[in-house]
Amino acid sequence: MSDFPYQIGLLGDCGRYKERLRSTFEQRFEDLGFQLSDFRLLCGTGIAKRNRRAPFAAMYFGHDDAHNDNAELLEDVLSDSPVVLPVVDDLSNFSAKVHPLIWPINGVEIDPHDTGFERDVGAVIESFRLLRKDRRLFVSYKRDDARQIAVQLYEALDERGFDVFLDTHGVPPGEDFQSVLWHRLADSDVVVVLDAPHFFESRWTQEELARAHATSVQVLHLLWPGRTASNEAALNSFLPLKNSDFSGQKIDDEAQLVEGTVEKIAVKVESLRARALAARHRFLVDSFCKQARSLGFDIEVQPTRHLVFRRQEKKGVVTPLVGVPSAERLHEVHQAFDDTVIAPDSVWALYDNRGLLPITIDHLNWLNVSLPVKAISTSDVARELRNEAQT
Repeated sequence: MSDFPYQIGLLGDCGRYKERLRSTFEQRFEDLGFQLSDFRLLCGTGIAKRNRRAPFAAMYFGHDDAHNDNAELLEDVLSDSPVVLPVVDDLSNFSAKVHPLIWPINGVEIDPHDTGFERDVGAVIESFRLLRKDRRLFVSYKRDDARQIAVQLYEALDERGFDVFLDTHGVPPGEDFQSVLWHRLADSDVVVVLDAPHFFESRWTQEELARAHATSVQVLHLLWPGRTASNEAALNSFLPLKNSDFSGQKIDDEAQLVEGTVEKIAVKVESLRARALAARHRFLVDSFCKQARSLGFDIEVQPTRHLVFRRQEKKGVVTPLVGVPSAERLHEVHQAFDDTVIAPDSVWALYDNRGLLPITIDHLNWLNVSLPVKAISTSDVARELRNEAQT
């Protein structure tokens, strides 16, 4: 068992969901590169014995007898101000299904299609800063093949809290269309490919798929009936569609998916997110370590997912950031190492600049002049490390 495991407390009527939750948490932590000993699932009164120095979040499952829940235990949990996610079968009966101490917390409704609680597990893992808050998707399709389904998925996934990029909705007038498109693809967690009959006839859709693979973005590949996986898509996660997945008699560019299939796609996207972010995080870590060691730096990979690099008396820390660093995220990186026992000489946030708009990179370089934390792109690592070694 890790000395500081991630702890998830299950409160309320959690017994009937415990094993499903355990299975999903285990899979998500494994996708993120953790050992199963790096997290603990705590239930009922066992929560009071949690390690108070280790990260903790809780899920509360509503039930009919909620007002008789252990108020002392709930008060103990809430006193530490952790993330607590109330889950109920019907939000319209929220106050009747949860203990009054939980009333002020925004809850979610059980999704009958999400049997593994992928969405809710993702929300808990996000609270540990293991998944980024920006849940960004990119829909890749050919307009004269699957236009209506692309819009349908855009609207459905947007309702589920994703920030979805669709070319017809996401490029402002007057902007360089292709540059904005590549930027958003590079900043996405998952690409949803709509492989209708003519998808690979477009060089743009082929390049979107190639760029997703090159930047370790995970791909959910929807195969239309009769389509087979191509060699270009060998790395993708496939979801074959049947005729029954479509409404109406004709499957053309005006076709729609049935609601159950849309929900199945949404759940699959949720389950791919951790794997997507883990792959991109791993790329950032591996590329930094390779260059740092070649320049004589010693590297320590910490359980908190940051790196410590040392050379003689110099010591710095690096936090890999998937996607485009925001001012809020840079502030969090600075706070994590401000006035800590690590006492680094330099604090860096590492990001992959491939495909990003030049104006975004210029903005980050401008911020570096004033902020105590520097945003360093993968292409600039060697130069920055050389500068560090010389100062």
